[in-house]
Amino acid sequence: MIAQPTEPKLLPHIKKVSTELNKNLQVMCNSYKSLYLLDNEASDHKDLLSRHTPEITSRRIQFWGSCNGLLLVTTRHHKDDADLLDMYLWNPCTREVVKIPFTETSPKHKADHKIAFGLGYNEVAKDYEILRVLSYSGEVYYSEVEVFSLRTKSWRRIKDIPYILRFISYMVKQGELVNGALHWPAYHCSKPWNNPVLVIAYDFKDEKFREVPLPEYDNTDLIGIHVAALDEYLCVSFQYKNCAEAWIMTEYVWKDSWKKLYNITEASTVCHIDSEHLKPICFMKERSEILLCDHMSLYVYDTKDQSVRGLVVESHPERVYQATTYTESIVPLHRLIEEKTTTEK
Repeated sequence: MIAQPTEPKLLPHIKKVSTELNKNLQVMCNSYKSLYLLDNEASDHKDLLSRHTPEITSRRIQFWGSCNGLLLVTTRHHKDDADLLDMYLWNPCTREVVKIPFTETSPKHKADHKIAFGLGYNEVAKDYEILRVLSYSGEVYYSEVEVFSLRTKSWRRIKDIPYILRFISYMVKQGELVNGALHWPAYHCSKPWNNPVLVIAYDFKDEKFREVPLPEYDNTDLIGIHVAALDEYLCVSFQYKNCAEAWIMTEYVWKDSWKKLYNITEASTVCHIDSEHLKPICFMKERSEILLCDHMSLYVYDTKDQSVRGLVVESHPERVYQATTYTESIVPLHRLIEEKTTTEK
């Protein structure tokens, strides 16, 4: 379990977070078929990853985000020579799992398309919702959007958007939940490959997308961009050929509040990192360190001496495909669904 942050000494531009949720922040690591919980309270990181195996982890799994202790995941498995995909809401703390029906909507066009999901809570509707964004590129450029309601157990289409989500290689692009909105890197469809990269946000309260102002960055040699949620702050990481630069927004949607977190070059590190896929995961040790993942391994960035070291865990020799955070909670998933069903009658 990650301890409640105290007043940050090394990152003074970040305010103290007093929310109770952060007391139970967990880091889950995905090595294709194996899931592990990372506990960073101890000073030694050896043997801190422990196997966590509920029923769904017998399959290849992908994270798509978390909200109030609930994780949105998809699993892939083979049956009768077919490659099948299932979606679940999962509370790792209570080990409750609820299968989510996939939308019956099929892609309208033969153009290349990619799909992303995200999870959030609609405070107006008092409902957990899943967002599905299908981005077309090629013959047409735009994205179709659907919302799944846990209350009604159904999908519905909302307005299409003139953006396509930006995907880098094989990296999974989960929506990052900050301030009640999901965030993704994207292009505007007017000139998708010539326009600078954007970050768009979907607000669950009003069901609208908006653009989030970014810090000043060099778009000339930009390879990619990642979006992350560090505690309750929005973070963006810009990837270049041999380096990665991360910024954190200390006041939400205020452009002048962006502060640089780090600038890491491959040449300056003693460990081999893939800067193109390097992404910040969470703060560690009262925000004096930042956990990083590059789709291969875990790393720790020291904010004091600006060094990067590999996070070696002897009991975990496998590749780390994804790392995500969630706040441990006892949200009664099945009872929540039953209560919503009773309310509808």
